Amino acid sequence: MTLTLPFLTRFPVLAVSLLLLLGANLLAPAQTTRYVFTTGTNTNPASATSWATSTTNLQGAIDASVAGDQVWVATGTYKPGGNANTNRDISFAMKNGVSILGGFAATGSPTLTERNPASFTTVLSGDIGAVGDNADNSLHVVYNPGGLNASALLDGVVITGGNANGNGYFSDKSSGGGMYISDSSPTLINCRFMNNSATDLGGGCTTEEALPP
Repeated sequence: MTLTLPFLTRFPVLAVSLLLLLGANLLAPAQTTRYVFTTGTNTNPASATSWATSTTNLQGAIDASVAGDQVWVATGTYKPGGNANTNRDISFAMKNGVSILGGFAATGSPTLTERNPASFTTVLSGDIGAVGDNADNSLHVVYNPGGLNASALLDGVVITGGNANGNGYFSDKSSGGGMYISDSSPTLINCRFMNNSATDLGGGCTTEEALPP
């Protein structure tokens, strides 16, 4: 069967341009939003693509996302590795091209325009193990080793409870209790660092650049 497009055949240059644009749109990946909620029941973070199918696994939602995706996090407290984790070396990690947005309400299906971090507090907490005892808290709530650029975004969260009291003078285990950043430049907006500590540098946050070889 032959499909005749009179308009396009009369203007071949325009036709090529239109077809190229259509092809580009068809090939462009669609942005995906993943939803994280303290009462989420979805054990597959990759498919947590609505509030109704939300997950508690924040890091899983980040890991499943690609450049251009967003992770929406409802009000509540989230701990590295989940509430049952007691491994101090486990931390949250950002990802290039992925926007992590806190400040969504805990009821209904809040939209981006209804997001309000000041009213709906999203907390990333390193208070694992014995609650209220920072001796066994996460060494870092968020750990960002080398390679992150400004496209990695964390917006509208409270980071608390990190305790970088590991061994080693000026090591990554003794600096940056709230967030440790090494040779990276992620974007942080509307983030508060509270009640974090470190043996050496940056109880709240520390950044280090890799030394040249």
